[in-house]
Amino acid sequence: REGFGGYSHIELEGKSNIARVSVIVILISLVLGGGCIYYLWDSGEIVQGVGIDGAFDDWAGVDRNYDSPNDSGDNANIDIIETGVTIDSVYLSFLITTAEPLFTSQDGTTVRILIDSDNNPNTGYSYPCIGADHLIEIYGEENGLVSTSLLYVFEDSRDKSDWNGFYSLTTLQANATATEGASTSLESQVPNFDLGIDASSGLKFVIFASDEMGNSDSTDIIDLSRNEETLTDCVNDARGKANGQYTGSMISIDGSFNDWEQNVILKEDSDDDDINSNADILRYANHTETTGETFYYLNVEGEVLGGTFTADKSARNKAT
Repeated sequence: REGFGGYSHIELEGKSNIARVSVIVILISLVLGGGCIYYLWDSGEIVQGVGIDGAFDDWAGVDRNYDSPNDSGDNANIDIIETGVTIDSVYLSFLITTAEPLFTSQDGTTVRILIDSDNNPNTGYSYPCIGADHLIEIYGEENGLVSTSLLYVFEDSRDKSDWNGFYSLTTLQANATATEGASTSLESQVPNFDLGIDASSGLKFVIFASDEMGNSDSTDIIDLSRNEETLTDCVNDARGKANGQYTGSMISIDGSFNDWEQNVILKEDSDDDDINSNADILRYANHTETTGETFYYLNVEGEVLGGTFTADKSARNKAT
């Protein structure tokens, strides 16, 4: 039994040495690896340290995108003038600045961010040039504070134009306070994990601000490199792909309406001021050619097939 004990002792001591060596190697690897990871993050475009605390000095080194001023109806509180975005290894963060302080109306103000998380326009909620996989909704009232901030996910089994296809996932950090009082800036942050992205992923987003009176403002479509696509260009591109083309003997379906003015008598309709201008018909006509094909013409006061990209004026969740 003594020999058995001796062999047992030697064997156990050997395992202990291996374990010590393994621990030392692991610790060295972690130290070196952590240093390498820190170096990679610190030497690239990704900047750590944006805190959602209502103090905006940590955004000083982040480049901004500028939005056209005075384009939000008569409400400067929702007039977006600049935005910023930054991503680190954990969070995607947004900065929104308006001409006048946000969340000062007793009727409430809503800020929305549509995010194309996978940079694929064929997935998510349909918006020109993007497919929004996620939606951030931030709501506040007259005290200048954020009341609610939620992240929604689009259910891809729903129709791409179904605004109700978004379901709530989690609450988010958002802050619009400042030491000097009501702030013209708002910052918000969402975990990359909740978006299913990492810091090297490409994505696009668009930001909206709206009030309860129907006034609103929105940015261009922006990516993480601050490249922008205008809504007009995106709509025109989509329209060009969707519109049909047909040439008749007198009328052509080509997006030009001069042939209707020249060849067909256009009938006048009443100008109804009490309805949506996009549905207010001003002129209409039909024309049947010798081939038996019939063409139709419609002219409205506003924008034909204008519609809206969101079904709600304000946030779904207003709980305080």
